[in-house]
Amino acid sequence: TTALIREAGRYPDGRYDLMTVGGRRFRIEDVETGPEPYLTADVRYLDEPIGDALTARGLSERVSQRFLRYLELLQPALEDDDGPEIEIEVIVDDESGAERSGGSGAAGRPGHEGVVAGTDADRRDLLMAAARRLVTPEDPTALSYVLAGLVHVELPARQGLLEAMDTEARLRRLDALLSREIRLLDRHLKPLVVDARG
Repeated sequence: TTALIREAGRYPDGRYDLMTVGGRRFRIEDVETGPEPYLTADVRYLDEPIGDALTARGLSERVSQRFLRYLELLQPALEDDDGPEIEIEVIVDDESGAERSGGSGAAGRPGHEGVVAGTDADRRDLLMAAARRLVTPEDPTALSYVLAGLVHVELPARQGLLEAMDTEARLRRLDALLSREIRLLDRHLKPLVVDARG
């Protein structure tokens, strides 16, 4: 996918932290080699077909409800986690009205829905309120991408969501994944996150 760099920070050793927001999907047709110190390619932009619109709308409603249940169950499982607090950013594309999402490191800025300081109950309430706003977009395609970016599953499963050829297929995969995660969380099993550094 194309990516818009929203924030960039550079470390003294030359490494960067980048926060990006996904744009249009594309398929690589040909990789070019040249004198540049980076890869370039000929690409073809991919359409965003919805599949069957009525089915996609029904799936988006079911997936929205499952996602809210998933978040309710996930919060207690992560209470003893020392990881970063979750923050959600929704960006509305002025031209199309489509929403995109990404992680954010700056709570409290206009246009950002974030988890802020307070009690665990306060943070949980704020997260659930933000989630309810996220799962009510009129666009099933935007919803499918927002939730694909937020669901806490293994990387290959998330990649599979992003590679789905249409919105209906993406929502079906999300439905199955959320169903699985809800079953696991109902049994008080914490999400498995593989440490890529290990």
